[in-house]
Amino acid sequence: MRTRPRARLSRLVSLALACAPALTQTTCGGCDREDGASAVEALGLSSRERETLARVEALGDRAAFVVVLRPARWEALGASLSGLAAALPEALRAELAPPQSLDEWLALARAQLGERDGAVVPGEPIALKGWDPARPVVLALAEPPVVGPPGAVAAALGSAGDNIGALRHQARVPALDPSALLASLAALLDRHGARAESLTREDGDALRWSFGPSAWVALVPEADGVRIVASTHERVSEGFIGDPRSLQSRALDEPARAPARTPALLSLARDDAAVGLLVRPWSVRALGSWLGAVEVARALEYVTPDMRDRLAARGLEIILRGELLMTDEGAEVDDVALSLRVDGDALILNAVSSVSDRGAALLDAGLARRGAPPPLATEARPLAELTLTLDLDALAGAASAAAERPTESDARELTRELAECGIACTLYLPTRAPVDTLRRLAPALPRDPDVPLALPRSARAALLKLDRARPEAALAIEFSSSFDAEKLRALLERAPRELGLQLHTEARGDATLALLGLNVDPRAVFDLRGDAPREPSRELVSIGRARVELDALAAAPTVRAALPGSMSIKGLGTLTAETWRSGQVLVSELRLARDGSDASSSAPPAWVRGLGRVAWESPIRASPASPGDACLAEAARAVAEALAAQATAAPEERARMTYAALEEAEPGLRCAAEHEATRAAAASLRAAVVLPMTRALVRAWRPDEAQAALARHCEASGAETLCDRAKALARVPSVALARPRTRCPSQGGDSVDADHRVLVTGDGRVFYDEEETSVAELAARVEASLGPPPGPRPRLLDDGFGDQAEGSVALAFAETTTTAALTPVLLALAGARLREFSIVVDGDSGPRGVPIAAPLRERRALDALLDEERPGITVALDGDRIAFEGAWQAAAPTPSATPNPSLYESARTLFPDADFVVRPTAATPWRAVAEALVATCPNGQLVRDAPAMPDR
Repeated sequence: MRTRPRARLSRLVSLALACAPALTQTTCGGCDREDGASAVEALGLSSRERETLARVEALGDRAAFVVVLRPARWEALGASLSGLAAALPEALRAELAPPQSLDEWLALARAQLGERDGAVVPGEPIALKGWDPARPVVLALAEPPVVGPPGAVAAALGSAGDNIGALRHQARVPALDPSALLASLAALLDRHGARAESLTREDGDALRWSFGPSAWVALVPEADGVRIVASTHERVSEGFIGDPRSLQSRALDEPARAPARTPALLSLARDDAAVGLLVRPWSVRALGSWLGAVEVARALEYVTPDMRDRLAARGLEIILRGELLMTDEGAEVDDVALSLRVDGDALILNAVSSVSDRGAALLDAGLARRGAPPPLATEARPLAELTLTLDLDALAGAASAAAERPTESDARELTRELAECGIACTLYLPTRAPVDTLRRLAPALPRDPDVPLALPRSARAALLKLDRARPEAALAIEFSSSFDAEKLRALLERAPRELGLQLHTEARGDATLALLGLNVDPRAVFDLRGDAPREPSRELVSIGRARVELDALAAAPTVRAALPGSMSIKGLGTLTAETWRSGQVLVSELRLARDGSDASSSAPPAWVRGLGRVAWESPIRASPASPGDACLAEAARAVAEALAAQATAAPEERARMTYAALEEAEPGLRCAAEHEATRAAAASLRAAVVLPMTRALVRAWRPDEAQAALARHCEASGAETLCDRAKALARVPSVALARPRTRCPSQGGDSVDADHRVLVTGDGRVFYDEEETSVAELAARVEASLGPPPGPRPRLLDDGFGDQAEGSVALAFAETTTTAALTPVLLALAGARLREFSIVVDGDSGPRGVPIAAPLRERRALDALLDEERPGITVALDGDRIAFEGAWQAAAPTPSATPNPSLYESARTLFPDADFVVRPTAATPWRAVAEALVATCPNGQLVRDAPAMPDR
């Protein structure tokens, strides 16, 4: 199965979605407006169209994308697309060829789940039986598990730890025989996924197939068809799966909130389209945060423990900034619908934008004094022409005057944030606030001081001839009277004479008309008698139109010469585009008429005027607007700024900086917590900052400080995650760690970096990863955390080291712990499947980890391994007394009553290749053992004499 064309198609679809709103700028209407129910009557929807609308509404308002497929119109669409493909070169047709069978489609979907390759499963094609092709299939794609105002989704995901909820997709397939359809779909899925189980539900059982560990598909029988539910990228802990409200039950039966009947949504019900797509920007914002959280979680799997919180903090900062960019403030469009239909020999793409009150006000400004560009005077049909009757200068001025954001990013900073935000912002901003987005990005564009910059009040352009030697084109642009025409004239005088550029200007009331010709006198192209300025219209008006003669353009020598190799394009016909405003809706139509005629009309279809009378609550969002929204955004902004500063901070400074960040965010958090709609989000945002900070404190062996911070923020927010963690840490004691005076010769400054942590208190209690356990259970718990071994594993002596060793442990003991108390713990770890160990000691910059070769070895077994050519030095410890045996004994024959650091340094200097072993007695305190191990690291060996020390 081909994969490269699929990727290209995916990019083309993404580009189309991102660019479509640019054609559909927003408008407002002063006309009579009707609510959704009345609009259905006013639009005169047929019974079939009302049924389609009901099926769309039944899937709720959470999906970022809603698709309506009408199989009854696929044949006409397929014929039109096949005819269009026939006009393309053979190589390009092969690249764009869609999957040919349902199995190929399902294999493609399976590959998108990320669990298996996209190869087609062998077998006879399976036909769908019992379905109803006369009724549309409705899909709700990309339903994020969390929705909310800016800051809420990032906070919820950032505080969830490993529990990143799955992305849900749904489809409703109509059926003439639901049982037969269910059986056909089940047989098809049996080829591609492992049937897991039947799920019992109140209104009937469902069947579920697994696609790896984090994706599944379920079939839910319904009275008039089958509902398909897919859950992808499920990342949850074992405890979460066991909850009665698990993702499976929620994904299947979570109640759907009916969506608002916007003009874009209502346009999906029109029965003449073969396929329709609705884009909901507010769900795209939540989807972007979810995608970011999944990417961060994936990245965390490949970093060391001490880097995880720093990377998680950086990820949360990026996600927060992305959400704050995708704000509801100043929204100009609430949603956008695209539809593809066939009209005779023409292929038509419509785009419908539901315009907010703010967007309507901007268009009112742009239409209040809209110009009338001079019509064409030539009788020849241009190869391409463009007409704009929207005053972009007034539109931009109104956008600048109405800017609402409390803090405006520098344009270059905004560009950087957009790049970090990714596809979600790229899709959201041009869809939700196209004019304001362009206004904010404009300062980042490169500027030449010699080039006059001004937005037109109206414009008309015509491409008359596309000849390599002498192309001809003309442009008429109406500017405000302040436009510097002489600066433009001076610029054009520097152009090569062979271009044949001509510029003429004239005053037209309060405007300046600039006429520019390429190898032609523009005054002969345009009728300068002009049209009288039109009165503004809020009811129905065309604001832009374009036409391109594709066949004639493709036949031009310049185009043919630019095509690679033998590629040729012919028979594409005429492409026209037009945008109308009707009330509070904007409709664009892109029409490809393959018979070569200009099939578009000067008046829009009747349904455009009907959609313009629709009223709905704006801004559209997943929850009602709340005064706490602004407070939450303020808190999120403060947290994001602090997280950015932490990225470069030293480890010992991160906790202090987090405290400062929370202090900055506290007013916003408390304000958001006062409002019901944002209370949970404020608690999640607080937890998203506090939990990583306290995890870092615990890793720094400061559980008391972590517990105090958790308790304080638990009281401030009531967040369950903070309170539960505070209770858990309250049971973990703080101990005084050994503070050696010696230094590790190779890695004396290491931070504590380990997968697991073992703490032994002065009274002998053992804690494994902050949970108290017995010595007898310790080894089993370590093994369980590493997962099952891949197979029989060789053992090296009694330390468990080998090729299959995995995981690491940091060992911390109270400094007063005796060797007799710590030996059972070391013996329990000696046989564990671990690749490395470190002991934790205190220092001027806080706790640090010092590597050791193994937790404990048998002295007799170690003797057999020592290299005869290397001197062996034994550090014999007896209480606080130290003696050197072996090669060093002659130089230091008398035991020292105090572990003198200079003795270790001298031994390493005189015998740099020596093998060091540390042999304590049962009464030796840990502080002396740690001193010796640090001095002989990283190859220091802690050994025991079997008869002299307690056995297991």
